[in-house]
Amino acid sequence: MSDVYAFGVVFMELLTGQPALSKDASPGNNQHSEHHFLVNYMISALNDADNPMAELTKCIDPNLTHYHKDSVLKMALLSKDCVDENQNQHPDMSIVVLRLSQIFMSCEEWKNHQDSHTKF
Repeated sequence: MSDVYAFGVVFMELLTGQPALSKDASPGNNQHSEHHFLVNYMISALNDADNPMAELTKCIDPNLTHYHKDSVLKMALLSKDCVDENQNQHPDMSIVVLRLSQIFMSCEEWKNHQDSHTKF
């Protein structure tokens, strides 16, 4: 069985540009004192029932400036499913591939739409 949990973590790293585990120095202190886990950070953002995209936008790598928001949300939700606390809820890799294919198709449609509006 493939390790979809690790895939979910790597996917979160790609979306945020952050390492899975980092140490932050406290203000005025040169020593590393606090651990932040990327998985917890992303799950917290995605658990906003009212508007998960608003919170997710704060997590996205600032170098990603032009992207299809719906597809990014779907990718983030897929990564969340991969790291679910209940291993029985993890999708099989075949499901992950299927969902990624659907996301890719949405992105291609969006890109083609964007390209058709920017050409003279």
